Amino acid sequence: RCPPLSGVEGSVESHLRVLGEQERWNLDVSLRMLAKLLPFIHQKAIETCPFSSVSESNGTLLSNSILELYAGGHVEWPAFEWVHVDCFSGLLQLACLLPQKEDNLRNRITKFLLAVSECFGDSYLIRIMLPVFLIAIGDDADLTFFPPNIHSRIKGLRPRTAVAERLAILGVLPLLLAGVLGSPGKRQQLADYLRKLLLEGATKESRSTTHNMDIVNA
Repeated sequence: RCPPLSGVEGSVESHLRVLGEQERWNLDVSLRMLAKLLPFIHQKAIETCPFSSVSESNGTLLSNSILELYAGGHVEWPAFEWVHVDCFSGLLQLACLLPQKEDNLRNRITKFLLAVSECFGDSYLIRIMLPVFLIAIGDDADLTFFPPNIHSRIKGLRPRTAVAERLAILGVLPLLLAGVLGSPGKRQQLADYLRKLLLEGATKESRSTTHNMDIVNA
């Protein structure tokens, strides 16, 4: 187990982990392997799609109509659901453990997220990926395209304490900006979201200077 960055209980630094060379190498290899496996994960999701009667203009991308049927929750689609329920959750947990100096690992996660949106398509990015990451930083998100039986798991990603909120800003927000809204064609949405964050930081008296600086650093 990697030691905490600080021994001060309850501090943000006490949740961050100091990685040794072996741990850093293990994580790097694991993230590389995950990226290599992504085409097969995507292929399995497409092959096991229970809504084969829906005509697709591109058989490898997921349309809104497919996601609407998925949201009904009437059939199971575990190969597809694993990505945004289990995989993203694990990556979010990892991101909240990494000190700021671990940029290489964060870049690996970012590249993987960009590859996910490229594989699964724009509808998946907007309807599935974006809500997961918005909730994970404590923002509001539309869960219309998620089946009811996993709503609680997605909502469970929301930070519940002040320390968790700061960890989310430090660890998850960079992934949201670079790995989700950093996708090609999302430049305007990225600019709009950054503007929203900065305006909120300037207008909400409850926001501390530290919080605003964390957003700027992200």
